[in-house]
Formats: sequence, structure tokens, C-alpha cells
Amino acid sequence: HEYTHTVTLSATDNRIPHWFTEACAVFQQPDKRNYAFVQMLVQATRTGKLFPMKELDWGFIRPKQAGDRTLAYAQSEWVMEYIIETKGYEKVIDMLKAFRDGLSQAEVFERIVGVPEKDFDQAFDKWAHETLKKWGFNPEPPPDLAKASKAAQEKPQDPAAQATLALAQLYRGDKRSAEQTARKALQLDPNSARALEVLAVVLSDRKKYDDAIEAANKLEALDHTTSFAPKVLSQCYIAKKQWAPAIAALELLQQRQPLDSYSYEQLATIYNQLGQPEKALPNLIHLHRHTMTDPKYARQIAETYRSLGLNDEALTYFEEVTHINPYQPNAYEAMAAIYRSNGDFGHAIAAIEKVTLLEPKSADAWAKTAMIRYLAGRAAKDPAMLRHAREDVEKALALDPQSRAGQVLERIDDAIEELEKPS
Repeated sequence: HEYTHTVTLSATDNRIPHWFTEACAVFQQPDKRNYAFVQMLVQATRTGKLFPMKELDWGFIRPKQAGDRTLAYAQSEWVMEYIIETKGYEKVIDMLKAFRDGLSQAEVFERIVGVPEKDFDQAFDKWAHETLKKWGFNPEPPPDLAKASKAAQEKPQDPAAQATLALAQLYRGDKRSAEQTARKALQLDPNSARALEVLAVVLSDRKKYDDAIEAANKLEALDHTTSFAPKVLSQCYIAKKQWAPAIAALELLQQRQPLDSYSYEQLATIYNQLGQPEKALPNLIHLHRHTMTDPKYARQIAETYRSLGLNDEALTYFEEVTHINPYQPNAYEAMAAIYRSNGDFGHAIAAIEKVTLLEPKSADAWAKTAMIRYLAGRAAKDPAMLRHAREDVEKALALDPQSRAGQVLERIDDAIEELEKPS
């Protein structure tokens, strides 16, 4: 991300707009489409809160409300994706050159992108709505409660009006009224998909799982594109601990809403509970790729690979843990243990020394360092390495006289004596 800023600022003689350098930088991130960005883009698109291009820089420089800056990052990268998809990647390079040559943003859009800013905003908004559909999200705004109430009162026999009111009540958090209105809509039209969505969600929340499953299955029979049905089904089957149908519902939800973390998290949890970590892995890897500022998924992946005996793969992800957060002594300790089991004492020592740097007052860390250095010295027949191991033991015993490092001391002395015997 930061390196990309260096490149784009240099390439344009610092004339690049703020949003465009951030777009390029986020585009290069492995987790450019992270879940937080997805949720912000969905919400902003649905509610008409995307920034016009003229105002996008101000989202960074002078945000008006909480979340504006994060949305600006997400939207900037999204605009770049739109330009690449509709105009080609070379257009990005042309834009950089144009900004370097001193063209204004309005001129760049007019001459290089080929669309005036105002027309670009309209085209991008249309593309954004279509993209949300591809992601499995409803691009339409939540219904306004006041308008929906008025329409339902004016048309008491219109199932669509009643279903829309039920959805508005659900968004407002009035689940009791939402259920009553949804049931009224279903009396008027038993095949009202919107009313079934509301009813299934409310029944699931009320822990009426069998009734919710019935409503969700009926919804699924009516609409094979809905994400409501598989999500409600998965929630109910998980609550009932019926793993096979829960997995089936989650896999279906994953197909229909691939940028929602819920299905990946639940599948990873279920497969681990069932003792099938190899099936949890693809879900954990997906979660990690979309949340690479948090090491928790990388750690789970590393531990899973380690449990499967795939040490090289485990090392890769333990290293990613330390790249995200270098102050993780247990990650270095795990790496040292794997290197030691592989007989790679050089890397094992380098890893365990990081633990002593992070925890210099840990007798256990010094004891483990002593043991690895002892094994390395014995294997290499290196008295200097063995003496270094003895120093580690002394540090451990100074911190804790009962440390298990004392068990290593005699072995170290015996090894040194053996190597230094006259031939």
C-alpha cells in the first residue's frame, strides 16, 4: 500500500488527487475487498451515500461524519475497478500521465476517461447497483416506514403493500409488528416472497426454528436467488445441531453471497467441531485473505496445517502472523518447534531468539533456546555453540532456579567434554 503511494506520487510529480493514489494503493492490497469495505459499499450504494467524484477527496481530507474516511478508501478503489472494467487497465496509466502533465481532475475525466464527471457519477452508480446484485446483496434502499405505513393503510388488501410494511418494521427493529404484518400479507398472498423473508427472519430470531425452517423452505421454492432462505436455514440448523443440512445451507449461501463472512466462519467452525480440519481450511484461507490486518485466521490456518503434519504450509502462515503482528512470541515459538522437528537448527535458533527478545524475563524462553542451541551444537560438533547454550541455561536458572533448563545443563557439559577429549 505505502510503496504504491511512493510510485504514484513520483509518477505524477505529486499532482495525483488524494482519492486516486489511495485507489491505486488499496488496489494492490491482498485484502482490497475486505468485509468492512463490502458492508460500507453496500450501505452507501443502497442509501445513495456514495461520494460524487468532485467530493471524493474531501472524504479523506475533511470527513463530515464517522465512517466517511473508510468509505472514501473503499469507494476510491471501487471507482478504479470500474474504470478498469469499462475502459481497460491502460486507462489508469493514461490518467497518471495526465495528472503528471498538469491536467485537472475534470479535464482528466473529460479527455482521458472520456466521460464528464457528472455523467461518470451516474454511470458509476448504475454499475455499483448491478455489482451489488452480483455480490448477492439487494441494491434497493430499505423501505421508508412512514411511506410504507401510509401505503398499507390506503391499500389494506394489497399483499405487496403489507409485505413492504413488514420489511420496514423489521428494519426498524419492531419484530412483533413485522411478524403480524407479514402474516397479514401471506393471508392475502401465500406466495409473497418478501413476507416470507420477514417471517423466516423473525421466527428464527424468536427461536421458533421449525416454523422458521418451514417459511425459509417455502421462500427457497419460490425464489432460487434469495440469500434470506439459506441464511435462516443455516442459523436454524446450527441451533438444532443438525450439521448436514446446516452445511448444505451454508454452502448455498456462500454461492449466493460470496462476500459475506458469515458462511465461511460458520463452515470453518462446524468442520473443526466435526474433526474435519482439512475442510475448514478453504474457509479459513478465504477469511484470512479478506481480513489481513488481523492475525487470528492466519494463526488458525497455521495450527490446522501443523495438526495435519503439513509443516511447510504451517510455517508460511505462522510467518504471516508475525508480518501482521511481530509481537507474537507464541508464533515464533511454534516456528522454532517446527524448524527443530525438521532438523533446521539455524532457523529454529533464529525464531526462538525472537521469543527471548520479546520475553527476556521468561525462564521458559531461555530454557527452550538452550535446548535448541544444544541440539544444534551437538549435531554440528560445535563447542562454541554448546557454550552459548550453557549461557542460555544460566540465564534461565537465574530467573527461575527450578527451571527445566537445569535438566539440559548436564547434557551440555557432557557434550562439551566429549568434543574436547584429546583424540
